[in-house]
Amino acid sequence: MTTSRLTLCANLDVMFDAEVILYPDVSTDPNAIEKKVFKTRYAACPSVGFEIDGIAAGGAMYDGEHFHIAVLPAFYGRWGRLWQPTLAWLFSVADPAEAKIAKDNFRCLRFADRSGFPRVAEDEEFITFRMSSQR
Repeated sequence: MTTSRLTLCANLDVMFDAEVILYPDVSTDPNAIEKKVFKTRYAACPSVGFEIDGIAAGGAMYDGEHFHIAVLPAFYGRWGRLWQPTLAWLFSVADPAEAKIAKDNFRCLRFADRSGFPRVAEDEEFITFRMSSQR
């Protein structure tokens, strides 16, 4: 049986690694940030980690403007039990909150649409969702 739980803060190394996997050209992108810069930038942000079977699988954070979530591919489809507790955590930090999802992140866009939060903005790169406990 799979066990899953939220941890008190996200493992930023794992969150960075989960993001880099989605965007493999990051190593050649002059606008990409390095892991050290990422960790420094987000270290003080409220966050929760995702742990599955005792392994750090990803996490969620709120940077004061946007909600971010990242999950390692090995745990896709296995972290869903953590969605409702993650939302409860998020809404204790910010309600409402926005999440920007890259247009080419089809898996995440499908998940966000199924979650029932409205799309409120779109540009060339991102679709923004408004998340609220009031739905």
